Amino acid sequence: TAAFFACGTTPPFSPSNDSVVFEQYDGTNWTSGPNLNTARVSAAGGGDTTTGIVFGGEVRPGPARTNKTENWDGTSWTTSPATMGTGRSDSSRALGTGSATANIAAGGYTTTSVANAEEYNKTTTVRTAAAWSAGGTTTTSKRGTFGAVNSTQTAGLIAGGYTTTFVNESEEYNGTTWTEGDNLNTARAYAACAGTQTAAAASGGTVSPPSGTPFPDQSNACEEYNGTSWSNNPNNLTQARERLGAGGTAGAGAFFGGYGTPPAQYFGLTEEFNGTSFSEGPDMGTAASNGTYCGETTEALLWAGGQTPSSVATTQEFDGSSWTNGGAMPEARHGQFAFGAQT
Repeated sequence: TAAFFACGTTPPFSPSNDSVVFEQYDGTNWTSGPNLNTARVSAAGGGDTTTGIVFGGEVRPGPARTNKTENWDGTSWTTSPATMGTGRSDSSRALGTGSATANIAAGGYTTTSVANAEEYNKTTTVRTAAAWSAGGTTTTSKRGTFGAVNSTQTAGLIAGGYTTTFVNESEEYNGTTWTEGDNLNTARAYAACAGTQTAAAASGGTVSPPSGTPFPDQSNACEEYNGTSWSNNPNNLTQARERLGAGGTAGAGAFFGGYGTPPAQYFGLTEEFNGTSFSEGPDMGTAASNGTYCGETTEALLWAGGQTPSSVATTQEFDGSSWTNGGAMPEARHGQFAFGAQT
């Protein structure tokens, strides 16, 4: 009552007749479409008219045995990044309990008959198995540090932080060990830093709380790092704030979002840095702090989640001219971390 038929070929069995056709059966009638992305014969699959999978098969002319997997979500077919370890045709598949999320490809044909088997598992809760190995420890235990947003595993930079007081240390990582570098001029935590290990610009952050008030004190001081030492830039952020985001380079960067007191408020302010001074850019659509952010250039910045003061799931993208909403995260949260590029 919920079956499907996919791909195949028709007489005279030439490659031009190999099919991407998809048909669904409801127990009474067959209906066509939508089609798959890759025509193939002698493939295997599983699932039903709600969720389905097709894998392997022969793609002609060639002949070439494919390792491509396609998934059906009840609306359309998409090519999955989960490819088979061995592309093959004519493999057996799980019957009865075989589904779009749990299946098997056993045996089959490449350029000869093969005996190996592969299992397919798709879930929203199991992460890909991997292993962490211990790297070098930082020279000082601390929290609230801020790192150059475009650092790499073998050329990292962190600065500032908090132990029992605010610290001004900076440290560099070479892929094996951390070594202490030049100190910041302003001890602070929860600032933001654009650029790399050898060319960075840092601004904002929390500094020592002012005496006699319950509010922490935020900084608007900007400092630049040349790979050897930090120097004060006389041009500071317009708005002092902490837990803000940064992206781009030391010569073409942006600082956005954040939190400031008193009174307690969240900012959607964007300030662009040209290596010398700041200029005000377009505001974010949602004012927030403590979100996750990344971006190699100021034409492709990303901010996701954060506090408003409640946690949010919104994603915001900056193209150098304006902020637009991207796809929302599955759950609202703040204080998480991102890496990579906007895409």
